[in-house]
Amino acid sequence: MVVRTADDSIWTATFNSGGVFNNDWVSIPGGTPSTPALAWNPIADKLQIVVRGSDDSLWAATFNSSGVFNNDWAPISGATPSVPALAWDATASELCLVIRASNNSVWFATFNSSGSFNNDWVSIPGSTPSSPGIAYLPSIGYLGIVVRASDDTLWEMIY
Repeated sequence: MVVRTADDSIWTATFNSGGVFNNDWVSIPGGTPSTPALAWNPIADKLQIVVRGSDDSLWAATFNSSGVFNNDWAPISGATPSVPALAWDATASELCLVIRASNNSVWFATFNSSGSFNNDWVSIPGSTPSSPGIAYLPSIGYLGIVVRASDDTLWEMIY
């Protein structure tokens, strides 16, 4: 797991195979004013992390298959005033990122199977005043994207 603390620093810790917390907190370089997004890339055999910078920029880095942070922070195009959302799409064999832009529009982009950002931003119809969510739905082989509308109703899009 990866968390943001009250001083915007980023920490990571693990659970063992039995689901017991290892209490092995480690600080990783960098910071974020919002919750980090984390997803497993089984083809690249690593965890991908995406965070929002203090200037709303987006940054990506990885953990290796042993859970060690690679300290490979790289800026990725785009910006968000909210928490980014990240999920592995098993059908397309790629990591998918969804964000809210400063004008409340929703944007989608991917990382290829090796973990490199594709810079292929696509606008998703609609808008949201808060962070979108994304999850892979294995029963149907598609992504589900959920947003909150301006009237506080929830909307789902199968992608």
